[in-house]
Amino acid sequence: MDEEDIQDDLARATEIGVENLAIISLAAAWCEHIGVTKGPMGTGLVEQATGLPISGGSLRCQYATAPTSFGMVLKHNAVEFYERNCVGCAYHKPTGRTPNLRTWSDEIIARRNEEARRVQVQRDLESEQRRRRSEERRFLLGAPAPSVQANLDLVKEGLVFQTWGNVSGIPKDTAKHKANVFFITIGCSVDLSWGDFFSTLAIASWRLRQ
Repeated sequence: MDEEDIQDDLARATEIGVENLAIISLAAAWCEHIGVTKGPMGTGLVEQATGLPISGGSLRCQYATAPTSFGMVLKHNAVEFYERNCVGCAYHKPTGRTPNLRTWSDEIIARRNEEARRVQVQRDLESEQRRRRSEERRFLLGAPAPSVQANLDLVKEGLVFQTWGNVSGIPKDTAKHKANVFFITIGCSVDLSWGDFFSTLAIASWRLRQ
């Protein structure tokens, strides 16, 4: 390791120490019961020389559950500590100072939740796109879409066929008295597109003529 690498490591260690000190200050501003524990983390030469909390550890509180994770970078487990121990704590003793652990954590949690929402929206969009592509392939290949097939199954058994409402959910035992009768209620259900409706109508009409 050359001199430049050593200087880079020292700079990074010092940066971590400054960040850890900021987290400790935020925790102290949030509640008088919170402190920090090194746990299994040792004390290195750089920490001894600078006085900065470079080795990190974990936040701790006499009313909190025992720390389950320790690390050199306190910010990586500080939010977890806050969520698990501070939210709704009956022993919270505020200092009245801001910013504090709560204001800092709430911002991170909000960003995390927004990212999770964005990811879920993207997943839902991709899922809908896959469903549409699947239906398009079925149409091109001549295979009915699932919603169409559900209606054709009713027609095949001589049961009532309606397009208003959840067709596939019609109990068969309540429709058997209309066996061999083909009813069409003009409309478009929440789970049957107009394309599916007309496809079903065309295929069902052809099958009934066979």
